[in-house]
Amino acid sequence: MVLVVAVALPPPPPAAAQESGPGSHRKWLGGAIGAVVVGIPTFTSADFHPNLGGCTRTECFAPLATAVGFTLGFLLGKEFDDGATRRFVAGPRLDLSPRQTVQLPFLPDRGRAAGAAALWSGAEGLVWLEGGAQSSLGGLRGLRDATLLEERAALVAATPSGLFALPLVRDDIPGRRVDARGARLVAAGSGGGLVVSGPAGLLGFTSLGEGADLELSEAARTTGDPLAADLVWPRASGIAWVLEGPRLVARDGGTLEEVGALELTARARSLDVDTTLGVVAAGRDGVYVIDVSDPAMPRLAARYQGVRNALDVALLESRAYIAAGEQGLVVVDMGRPAEPKVAAVARNLGSPSLVLRTSGQVWVVDGATGEAHSVSFSGVAPPGPAGLSLSVTEGPPSDR
Repeated sequence: MVLVVAVALPPPPPAAAQESGPGSHRKWLGGAIGAVVVGIPTFTSADFHPNLGGCTRTECFAPLATAVGFTLGFLLGKEFDDGATRRFVAGPRLDLSPRQTVQLPFLPDRGRAAGAAALWSGAEGLVWLEGGAQSSLGGLRGLRDATLLEERAALVAATPSGLFALPLVRDDIPGRRVDARGARLVAAGSGGGLVVSGPAGLLGFTSLGEGADLELSEAARTTGDPLAADLVWPRASGIAWVLEGPRLVARDGGTLEEVGALELTARARSLDVDTTLGVVAAGRDGVYVIDVSDPAMPRLAARYQGVRNALDVALLESRAYIAAGEQGLVVVDMGRPAEPKVAAVARNLGSPSLVLRTSGQVWVVDGATGEAHSVSFSGVAPPGPAGLSLSVTEGPPSDR
């Protein structure tokens, strides 16, 4: 079954597409409620005889109590107003409702693309999610990361006790350890190559065999490097991108030699890279937009700081999708990388903590509930006169 809900955003700048903000009505509403809740009982109670010095009559005390109630309600409402203002990101509102929701069995720590599927990993295990179908794989626990080796029909999972290989076609076969060194991050490139980050530094592997019979052979290593925050190896590229402390480093996927690097001004959390553009989520420091067309000289193109906390980021079709927690999913147009602009803000996806692009779509995980939402773009043109169209898709059950 396929359920599609299309939401069209009219071209900017009509006022209807742009929200003006949460407003400041809560403080006045709170003040009015406080005045009524406190004032009416003190005015109407015949048995109420306060003794406050010279103010001993109801006619004297009731206005004072009403003023106190109004003040307390006003201050409480102001706190709600301030919180709403902090959570608000200016931009066209995009409500995805009703939407397809898949409840994950646990709240994942990391997501990786596996073709058209999403691979979610966390200490509780590993989940393969495609459309509305999901399967828990291998029974592994304590996972840090996992990736798909498409050429080998295998998943490789990183754990503190080493790397484990799992077949794609069976979910009842436990993972087999193929390397005993602890690993934190793993990324697969084309040709069956792997790059792994762990306490021993970066390791490069070549692979043979298929499924649970996968064999890894060490091809390269670096030592003395800090633990990487994230690691991405685009399949069409020979370059692996590594977040090493406050540096974004381009490394040759085969030799792990440093090709180029960019110094960032803050420690980053996650990254995504396509052919010419990279984005780095840096928490309260926003999102770095990086020109990676020349890996030997990655260049900072812009820095987007319109969210309070960039928890994760993904790139798809010249747009950056920012998981901004309570502020929602912020979609930023990167058609002109030096001038990132908010194209839409989805405020009804809960509290996005992870965002992942797969083949032509984006997965968003609500960090409060563990729900995963599949958000697909029906067009490839950036927001503009043609409008922006989103759909939520429930695909057929996976045959994997």
